[in-house]
Amino acid sequence: MTQREFIDSQITIDQYEKAVLHNVISTASIPRMGARSRTAPKFNFKLFSKSKIVSLNITYPKSSGNETRLYISSRAGFKPNANQIWFIFHDGSDLVLGSMDTARWSAIGGSQVKSVSNTLNTVKPCFDKEDDKYQRALHGLLPPSRRSVIYKKDNRVKSVAISALSNANFSCEIDPSHNTFLSTTGQQYVEAHHLVPLSKQSDLQVILDRVENIVALCPTCHRAVHYSEITERLNLLRKLYTARSSRLKSVQIDVTLAELSVMYKLL
Repeated sequence: MTQREFIDSQITIDQYEKAVLHNVISTASIPRMGARSRTAPKFNFKLFSKSKIVSLNITYPKSSGNETRLYISSRAGFKPNANQIWFIFHDGSDLVLGSMDTARWSAIGGSQVKSVSNTLNTVKPCFDKEDDKYQRALHGLLPPSRRSVIYKKDNRVKSVAISALSNANFSCEIDPSHNTFLSTTGQQYVEAHHLVPLSKQSDLQVILDRVENIVALCPTCHRAVHYSEITERLNLLRKLYTARSSRLKSVQIDVTLAELSVMYKLL
C-alpha cells in the first residue's frame, strides 16, 4: 500500500485483484459514484486470521471506465499501514482481506505478486522430494542399513518425529477418524509434517524440528496440504494452525496464519 493510498483511505484495485473480487461481487452491483455518497453500498469481507466481518465501500469513481476503488477505514476495521502488503482472496462465497509488513513478507519468502488470483492456477505444490524416504524411516520401512539415516540438510531427527506421532496417538490431526493401515511398527500409518517449513529455519532463527512443530497426518491429508487447490490448502492450514499456535509460541516459533500462508506460497 502506498503512502497516497493510506492518506486517501482508498486503494485502486488492479486487474488481478478485480479477478478475485468479481468471483463474489458482480460488476453490476458496484455503483458508479464517489465513496462519500450516503447511498454507496457496503460489501462484507472477512479479516484473515480473525473471525471478524468488516463492511467496506467499493465503487467505480469515474463517470466512465472500469477503474475500481476499495475504500478502507480504521473505524470499519481494515486499514493497513503505508508500505504494508495487503492481499485479497475468495474462500467459497466469502472475500477475505489481510495485510502484513513488507519486511516480514519478504523475509519469509513472499512473492511480488499482489493478488492470489494471479497464482490460482500456477501456485506450485510445496513438497519435499525426499519426504517419502523420511516417512518410511519413521515406520521402519527402509532397509536396515538405512534406517538410521536422517537428512542432515534439513536437520530432521527421527526420534523427534516419532515422539510427535506418538503424542497424536498415531491419528490424523485433520480428522482422527481417517483410518489407514498398520505399519511394521504395529501402529497406524500416519506421516510427520512440519507445520512451519524447515526451509524457514534460518529466516526465523529458531529450531523448527521439534515436537511442537510436527503434526501427524494421514497420507491423503498430507498430500492435500501440499497439492490440493488453493482454497482447500488454506482451510487445512488454518485448521492446523489454530490447533497448534499456542504450542508453537511456547517454543518461540512465533508466526501468524498470514505469515504461514506466505511460506506455503498461498498468498
